[in-house]
This record gives sequence, C-alpha cells and structure tokens, in this order.
Amino acid sequence: MFYSRKKTPYGPRHGWSRCVWLLFCVLPLFLGGCPIGAVVALFVKKDPMVVVEAEYEFTADKLLVLVDSPTERTGLSGIRPLLSRRLAEEISRYNLVPAVVPAGELAVLRISTDDFGQLSIPEVGRRLSADQVLYVKVMEFSLGTMVDKPVGRGIARARVTVFDVAQDRRVWPKDRPLGREVLVRTPFREPTGQDYRQEFAEDLSKRTAESVIKLFREHEEPRKPADR
Repeated sequence: MFYSRKKTPYGPRHGWSRCVWLLFCVLPLFLGGCPIGAVVALFVKKDPMVVVEAEYEFTADKLLVLVDSPTERTGLSGIRPLLSRRLAEEISRYNLVPAVVPAGELAVLRISTDDFGQLSIPEVGRRLSADQVLYVKVMEFSLGTMVDKPVGRGIARARVTVFDVAQDRRVWPKDRPLGREVLVRTPFREPTGQDYRQEFAEDLSKRTAESVIKLFREHEEPRKPADR
C-alpha cells in the first residue's frame, strides 16, 4: 500500500525563499553604507524608556535650599516655603546629600538679619554652616485656572543654580550664568471647593520640585520619537 507525503509550506524551499527575501531587504542597507547597528535596529524593538544621567552631583555634607520667589513675579504668596519644603523632601527621598539645613534655621536668619537681601548666596550658606547652596529663582508661577491665566494652564518657570560656599562662587551650571531653566506645565483644571488655590499650589510646587531634583539624579524618561 502506498502513501503520499503531503508537502508543507515549511520545507527547505520555504526556508530558502525566506533567506532570499531577507537578503534582498538587508543587502541594500550594506551597499548604501548603512552600519550594522541600523540593520539590527530593524529587528530589535527599543525600550520605550531611556536612562538620563544626573547633570550635576552635590558634593556637600550639608546643603542649603534657598528659594527666591518675589511676590511681584509670582503673583501668589507662600510659594517660597512651599517649594522649599518640596525640594527638601525630594532631596531626602533620593539621599542626594547627608543633611539639609532645616527651613526653620533659614527663616530665623532671614528675620533676624536686617540686610538679608544684600547678602550673597554663598554668605547665606556660610552663616548656616552649609557646604553648598541649591538656589532656585522662581520667574513665574501661575496655577492654571481661568481666574489665574486666560488659557487655564498652570505654569512654573524657575532658574536653578548651585553655589559652593568655600569657593564663594557658582559651580553649576558653568555655561549658564543665569542658571539652568526648568519649565513645568499643567493642564487646565476646573476650580472646585474653597481651597482649590492651595491644592493647585501644592500640586504645582510638587511637580516643580520633582523636575528640579531630576537634574541631580539618574532617572528614566520616555524615549523621544526621534530616538525610536
């Protein structure tokens, strides 16, 4: 009794045809001077997240967080202590320095010093026994409601600088005298309740602190479309 063997699409000829197809796809890349990495990229899917290195690492044993938030620029009182607290929390969360100057000590110095506004940033740090000063100057702070801004978008814009007390000078960023700018935006949110301004201020301060402290620690960010 005779049996006929059924041909399958996965036999030698099928494998050969796949190799030929792959050769026709890849060969033009090599002939055009395309590197091997580009060929591999065709078949390997990139991770959607990318690791970003810290732009600067603190060298202080004791760090002072100094926020400058002129009311005529922010249009909202209470941002300075609020943002200072959030920054200190982020620094402690990631153990970026052994110690941070307590906010109360800075408040006492500010109140007890008549010419506090005339002191240099390193001098303020020196009087509080700090090694370095994280100086954050708030340029804009609006909450993101139709009352605060016509487009209803919350915006915080700040310039970040690090000063060394012993060297009595700015140590970062070296190529930007005015500081490293940080911009945070939030979408429009409908005000609800009597304390919505405080809630929005808390949220925007938290987002701003997170964006600032990311500059000083390794973290992950979504890969940009151009890098995919």
